Amino acid sequence: MVVCPNDDPEILSSGDKNVRVFLTVSSLASILPSGEMIERQLELNWVGGDRNTGDIVALYNHNPEKSLDSPVVTINPLLYVVGCYRTNVQFPHLRFTSNNLTSDCLGFWVVYLRQGEILGSSCLRARPFWMKENDRKIRNIPLVKLMIPGTHNSGSYRRYKGLESETVFLRYLYNQEETIFNQLAYGIRFLDLRVGFYPHTNEKFWINHRLFSVNNTLVTVLQDVASFLQATQEVVLIDFHNFPTGFSYRPEIHRWLIRLVLEHLGPYMVPRHVGPSVTLGTLWNIGKRLLVSYNSRHYISNGLLWPGVSHIWGNKQTVRDLKIFFDGAFRQSNYSTLSSAMAELTPTIATFFTEPRKGLRGFAHDVNRKITRWFRDLWWLQLKAYFKTSRTSTVVLQKDCNSSVMICTLCKNQRSTVALENHRESSVEIKDSS
Repeated sequence: MVVCPNDDPEILSSGDKNVRVFLTVSSLASILPSGEMIERQLELNWVGGDRNTGDIVALYNHNPEKSLDSPVVTINPLLYVVGCYRTNVQFPHLRFTSNNLTSDCLGFWVVYLRQGEILGSSCLRARPFWMKENDRKIRNIPLVKLMIPGTHNSGSYRRYKGLESETVFLRYLYNQEETIFNQLAYGIRFLDLRVGFYPHTNEKFWINHRLFSVNNTLVTVLQDVASFLQATQEVVLIDFHNFPTGFSYRPEIHRWLIRLVLEHLGPYMVPRHVGPSVTLGTLWNIGKRLLVSYNSRHYISNGLLWPGVSHIWGNKQTVRDLKIFFDGAFRQSNYSTLSSAMAELTPTIATFFTEPRKGLRGFAHDVNRKITRWFRDLWWLQLKAYFKTSRTSTVVLQKDCNSSVMICTLCKNQRSTVALENHRESSVEIKDSS
């Protein structure tokens, strides 16, 4: 029996009268003795409403609105009180480009059935245009009052490759699974980048995870962002948050990096002078849709760079401690800069020895679904009050996606967008709960 992680009893019910269902993709990956890879397993999720004897949650590979015949998976929701069931059905890797962006369903649907009647249904889909599609609802919201879905260590991505990925080092090195372009196509709008300088390689700037370079160049990341912006009308935020290798006491390297960013992204970049209270509508009107923050005093050297995003980081190793940290953090309303809620667990050096096989995928599995529920069911009222009192904070919710699909919902108050930042691969399901 495959079930999702247990949730806190206080949030097993969202309080909604109507049942809602959605699909996520598990962060877990493994390889069988036969060599078969198990990854990207679809998870059925349901919340709200009540449960009756005979109810069914079903997975389909065709639109169930047209026919309820031949479900791929059916389960009894009364047997899974956590409201989630992990199937053995694997979601394929997709490669999005500027030419094939789509908001259409991606081949899988989930329904909640009662006596043959559909009470709730949804499909797994990318969200390449979600901002523009919600133009009327969000265009007049100041940037400081938005929550934006983002990924943690966005450039540290790599697909699972079976045995090759099953080293302790690699299990804890890569935070994401999707390319930058795919992350944006799935709905991510905030990218958290850490850059290293390597003078003895052909490409000088590489993505880092802490002190370690990953096999992705910064140029590749910048090209993906430029391609996405050219293909859509979405607004994107990038935070150059850390420069762990090659930058110390070398201002000329910062100047080199800034020139490279301007070369690739300059025409899209929002000038700093517009200020954080600018609305999305204004950004669309002036044709500047990329806010680039640079977490170094060197940001002041160019009017197209913004100061670094403040990370609301608990540095917690357990789900309980992370929840306690955010319970306290969101009671405060004194953030004075663009802020990022780092909604992931943080391994320590000791973790490599005590849990060598778990890796970031395992930590993401422990917390990702809970984070979604906490923000959807517990904290949205606090955040609503926070938005009313704070005048200078855009909050980005970061999660470690590690192959888990990220669920983003528009806040229950109609004026805010809920977001999450993840480890590894984030498909985003955005629902309007208003």
